Amino acid sequence: MGKTSEEFMRQRESEPRDLHAEREERIQQEIEEWKERDKDLIISLEKCNLVFVYGTLRKGHGNNRLLRNSTYLGRSATSDKYAMYGVGCPIVSDQKEVSKIIGEVYKIDEECLANLDRLEGHPDFYKRKVINITLDDNNNQLSAWIYICNRIYYTETLIESGDYNDYESPGFGNNLIRY
Repeated sequence: MGKTSEEFMRQRESEPRDLHAEREERIQQEIEEWKERDKDLIISLEKCNLVFVYGTLRKGHGNNRLLRNSTYLGRSATSDKYAMYGVGCPIVSDQKEVSKIIGEVYKIDEECLANLDRLEGHPDFYKRKVINITLDDNNNQLSAWIYICNRIYYTETLIESGDYNDYESPGFGNNLIRY
């Protein structure tokens, strides 16, 4: 004997709910998997041991001595565009897209990172964050720390090229130390 219309309607009403429940369960499972993947990403970023330097920490500049026990990996540039300003020392801001920033990448240890944080006033002045960079030699894409400062007063000189070596500090000339 067939189902009554009442039984058929009850079954039909329950099916979308069951399908909806299955879909919700699947979505929740995907969210949990995403959180787990994101957790691994966050942990790997916290353990990031590469730093991208663009100013006085580059070779030929005074603060490069802080990287003397680190491994130089090569010239590099940011994958995204930022704004670089000169105020004697450079400031890179992520508030405006002007050009890719030119710099160098180093493999560092935790002691070096702590010293760089002190130099840069992290997190009060410069803020350290992970960005994507491209190595000049082989176009490899890497993630590295960069120091960003968004305290821009627009009295600074915009360095449109994104290369601190192109900047001439008022009264000091080019900032590159010649050895």
